[in-house]
Amino acid sequence: MSGETHILRREVMEERPDLPLTPMIDIIFQLLIFFMFALKFSGGEGWLYARFPTNMGPNYEHTPPLSIHRVRVKLLWVRKGVAQPTWSDLIRQPYQDPSGDRGCIYLKVDRTPCGVPGKPDWRKLLQRIGVAKSRFRPTRHFRSLPVIIEAYKMVPFKYVIYALNTVLKAGITHITLAAPEIPIR
Repeated sequence: MSGETHILRREVMEERPDLPLTPMIDIIFQLLIFFMFALKFSGGEGWLYARFPTNMGPNYEHTPPLSIHRVRVKLLWVRKGVAQPTWSDLIRQPYQDPSGDRGCIYLKVDRTPCGVPGKPDWRKLLQRIGVAKSRFRPTRHFRSLPVIIEAYKMVPFKYVIYALNTVLKAGITHITLAAPEIPIR
């Protein structure tokens, strides 16, 4: 009796189901191809919402000239207590001054300081923009004096708004907000 059960177990263990997988894989690939061709690709295809400059195009002969007459307003965050800040006195990253206690605002217009560190002179900024505006001659491409306001990460947003309001008081309409330049080493 024990010998018979041993033989039956052996026969059961040796039997393996023989299932051909090739036809099943073929059918799955056929279904995949069918659904790929039956799928309709049309969600917004062919539409590109963009506004191109009107002073360019097939009938335009040359590119517009670069405007050399522009004013660059820099809002820097420098270490407190430094009368004439240099590149080494700049606080560029938040981890250098996490609470904002080590630094203060420093306003420059085209590499010329407007006020001292911690006390920006907004009237002087208005005068500098007024002088630059009086020297500016409108062209076909630039009807207003271009002004670029560049603020570092650590500068509180209220100073950016002060600079923007001062530029608007001067009557400037072509204003750009820019990220700080990365110095070439």
